Amino acid sequence: MLYTICSKYHPGVDTHLRNVGLLGLSKHIYIEELSEIPGDATSLIFGAWHISYEPVIKFARRKGIKIGYLWTSSPTETELHSIILVQHQHELLYQTSIPTEMNYKGEISLLNQILAMKKKDEIDFIWFAKKDFLAAFEDYGVFFAPHPVQERPKRIFVPEKNNISLFLSPAIKKNIYSQYLAFTAVARRIPALHLRTSLPFRASPDVTVLGWMPQAVYDQEINNTYLALHISLAESFAYGAYEFLARGIPCLISPTIARNFNLPLDNDIVIKNVDSVKEIADRIQYMVESDENYYRELSDDLYMAMRELKEHNNASIVETFREQGIV
Repeated sequence: MLYTICSKYHPGVDTHLRNVGLLGLSKHIYIEELSEIPGDATSLIFGAWHISYEPVIKFARRKGIKIGYLWTSSPTETELHSIILVQHQHELLYQTSIPTEMNYKGEISLLNQILAMKKKDEIDFIWFAKKDFLAAFEDYGVFFAPHPVQERPKRIFVPEKNNISLFLSPAIKKNIYSQYLAFTAVARRIPALHLRTSLPFRASPDVTVLGWMPQAVYDQEINNTYLALHISLAESFAYGAYEFLARGIPCLISPTIARNFNLPLDNDIVIKNVDSVKEIADRIQYMVESDENYYRELSDDLYMAMRELKEHNNASIVETFREQGIV
């Protein structure tokens, strides 16, 4: 039996691995709740990094269990996640350092450590969720498989046009300020617009700060959204944007997310210059001022595109896992 393991404090990796379980391929465990390796375990996949992984890996190795690592970040995300703010340095400068000698482990050091573990046969495989890494690291037991996704129910109503959503994690890669300025700019043209966000902005008459939301509230907020914003600089997938698009809810995205979702770059939801406040603001206005027939057709197209993405990604994972002898 394949078991996937990660920390409950890494929501993106957690979603990724739970989706593998929903395909019937594995069972998911949080490292914080792991007291012992299940007796029927034949393979383990670890996601993200946790200090408790090392003794678990050593014990699993002695039991002859197949061990692998999931790497979800794209190359650009890996670099952005390696900025050492405390030291005002960039980890790339220390790429050849021994990771344990550093006070902080950014993603470049972690990836180097995982690659070294594979080279020393301490683990059996590395699963990259972004194909770009294979050009540099492809080898026996180093493979690509896309992000697993789950189907979402299509939203059947059209909400108020004023509802704009910005539900992002506060990360450098998310391009938050450009999107916030774009909303501010378009709200000067269309004063009725209202932004609902999970981010810690200052609340105002046209901005509602929601903070953390329980799943039921989050789902309700998604369904009440007319247009969402998720114009990231870098993403290996973007589950946040998928939650909208899979329901047929338009969400402005960057070209990198469009490629992840197999969407054409000339689709109306794709912002070509992610650093252009004007382009984002103009596209928000275009969407809000379009008629209902256009909006419904766009919603239908996005919903069908995400269904095709689901079928493609999930089938690819099942095939790859079988080829690799993981399941």
